[in-house]
Order: sequence, then structure tokens, then C-alpha cells
Amino acid sequence: MARLVARGLPNAEIAEQLHLAYGTVKNAVSVLLRKLGHSDRTSLALHLASQAWDVDM
Repeated sequence: MARLVARGLPNAEIAEQLHLAYGTVKNAVSVLLRKLGHSDRTSLALHLASQAWDVDM
């Protein structure tokens, strides 16, 4: 899910791709941001890029 967030996909599209409910994705993204210490998706994407995650998968 982190890769999809980092690629800029909205929650609705992530939910569709992963066959999850929108609310599940919204909650998971919030938890992911909080646990990794980021306040927004952009800072998360920059963090993942700096850690050499392949966000283009």
C-alpha cells in the first residue's frame, strides 16, 4: 500500500486495486503516515524514494 500512496494514487483507487473498502484504505494510510512520522503523502513519497523503494512497480 505504501508504494501506491507514494505513486500518488488516491485512496479510492488504492481500494479498488487492492480489493479493499475505501474506509480500510483511509485508516491504513493514516496509520502508515503516523507510524513513519509523516504528516502528508508527499513527505512519505520522498521518504520512500530516499530509502530506495521502487515506487514505479
